[in-house]
Amino acid sequence: VMGGVMKQYQVLTSPEKLSRHDVTLDELTRAVEKSNIVTGGGFLLSENEEALIRIIGRANTLDDIRDTVVRPGDPVPITIREVAEVRYAGPVRRGAGSIGGNPAVMLSIQKQPGANTLDLTRRLDEILDELGASLPEGMAIQRNIFRQADFIETAIDNLTRALRDGGILVVLIVFLFLANFRAASITIVAMPLSLLAAVLAMKLTGATINSMTLGGMAIAVGAIVDDAIIDVENVFRRLRENTMRPPAERRSVLDVVYRGSSEIRGSIVFATLVIGLVFMPLFFLHGVEGRLLRPLGFAYLVALFASLFVALTVTPVLCALLLPRSKAVRSGHEPRWITWLKDSYERQLEWCLPRGTFILAGAAVLLAAALASFGWVGRAFLPEFNEGTLTISAVTLPGTSLDESDKLGAAVERLLLEIPEVTATARRTGRAELDEHLQGVESAEIDVNLTMQDRRKEDVLEEIRQRLSLVPGMNVTVGQPISHRIDHMLSGTRANIAVKIFGPDLGVLRDLARAVESVAREVPGAVDVAVEAQANIPTVRVHFDREKLARFGLPAGAAAEAMRTAFVGREVGQVFEGQVAFPLIVRYPAEVQQDLESIRQTRIDTPSGARVPLGAVATIREDRGPNFISRENGQRKIVVAANVAERDLRSVVDEIRQAVGAGVVAEIIE
Repeated sequence: VMGGVMKQYQVLTSPEKLSRHDVTLDELTRAVEKSNIVTGGGFLLSENEEALIRIIGRANTLDDIRDTVVRPGDPVPITIREVAEVRYAGPVRRGAGSIGGNPAVMLSIQKQPGANTLDLTRRLDEILDELGASLPEGMAIQRNIFRQADFIETAIDNLTRALRDGGILVVLIVFLFLANFRAASITIVAMPLSLLAAVLAMKLTGATINSMTLGGMAIAVGAIVDDAIIDVENVFRRLRENTMRPPAERRSVLDVVYRGSSEIRGSIVFATLVIGLVFMPLFFLHGVEGRLLRPLGFAYLVALFASLFVALTVTPVLCALLLPRSKAVRSGHEPRWITWLKDSYERQLEWCLPRGTFILAGAAVLLAAALASFGWVGRAFLPEFNEGTLTISAVTLPGTSLDESDKLGAAVERLLLEIPEVTATARRTGRAELDEHLQGVESAEIDVNLTMQDRRKEDVLEEIRQRLSLVPGMNVTVGQPISHRIDHMLSGTRANIAVKIFGPDLGVLRDLARAVESVAREVPGAVDVAVEAQANIPTVRVHFDREKLARFGLPAGAAAEAMRTAFVGREVGQVFEGQVAFPLIVRYPAEVQQDLESIRQTRIDTPSGARVPLGAVATIREDRGPNFISRENGQRKIVVAANVAERDLRSVVDEIRQAVGAGVVAEIIE
């Protein structure tokens, strides 16, 4: 959950208030903890029954907490009310959410491995409908910011249309060239039977109908009728020849069909096996490519071998039942245009066969040219998806506060919403309160919904990059949600290209990264070039003096815990409002945390009973240090990331590698 404020019961104090009443932070923490307690008191036993003793000391209101005694006083006891402010508030925010430039609470839901995205989305929609009916006035749920189900449904719809259109084209071609309704109908039967067999095989193996399996079946549409066409055409020809014979020499229909099918059976089987062998290497791929391509190969091969089975079994039976009564078979004549095609082909063969040497030499030259051109063809791991949504990563300078970063993110959203194709934006700045993902408050991710109009997508992306370059101090990376995640799996960064630099010295790493960034920006096609946001940021260093700690008998852990309570907050219990529990927190208020002297004046209890300020046992000073240190295999690293536009990935990578070798590595060697 990103954005909004989580409600807490907070007890806010300061060194001045504590010192005025001679109370330590630890004393206050213990008092707050004891102000809100529920425990068991054993059993009240009588002769015939027993009763459970419940001790209820739960705080239900702010005043219940305020009136709790911290310690006895003279003449009156000191209560929490006198040393602290008790109020409703939220934790220190490390993230903010926005939709269309307006504050919002963002809820991200991830499915478990193996769960069906479409089924899960439908169930979530039902739950959100019920939740939306109970929301207060003025609040609404927007569920169409980013839905992976939309991309999946669009992809499946596109592939279903491709499968349908391919099937229609195959039907038209079959009817056109067989020039006989019955023969064409027998051939067409192989298509639905083969695709149905593929679907049943996926059902039995636990596979799903997805974009890759549908793609495999779409590719197979043209191949699954081949075996049936060959069988039908040969049987059709043999039946016509049998009709042209004298009645005394004619064979039975079953004999002609059997002989016609047997003649080409070996060719059909071996041709299908050869095609199947071509797809077998897909099943030995590992990693992401294996996960992507194995379902495609599985669907294709199942449909292909199902078509072979249909051609060897169903097709001969249908030929025996339908073809003998066909007019084309009884007349013994082919359509004129088929005869014309055969005559034209025969004339071409008569011209080519005597010149076989020249024909083969020309084919060899074309083959060599094709092989040579392979080195010049652009390469990429996957074709670019059209997801209909962009994911824009906007990172400002490390050390920027959340409020300032939020303002910059809002400015980015305003610039995006001025583009006609942008219909909605949703922004996450920083990270959620309980998020395990490490992301500083200087980082923002913006989901952008697009509705394409007359312009090309490349032109829209170019305008987005130009507009966002106007935001000062902001590094922007433009990608798409699924492509972003695939890039992250492959390179460890949310970009197409990652240049990783390793070394022990952070200063040298940053200098090299800036040099690599400079040369990479000059490579045509490289966009969104940016160095990983590593920099020295302001810090407060607290260094405990072991000798002074020992003098007071105080362990370093106790002093550190007092600091954490003051500046991070310590949860000492929960306050229930009906069935909902809210944390009860002790900490310093934000305005006190801004003062370095407040840290020094934080008083700590010692085992001897003395109360000493933190500044008496520790050196506290302002400093600078790295915002984070990235490592891989134990080595420090920094990353220069880039995306690719208007060019293929491989050529851009090769040029960046050459430019880095000539412009950066060469200088290091010198």
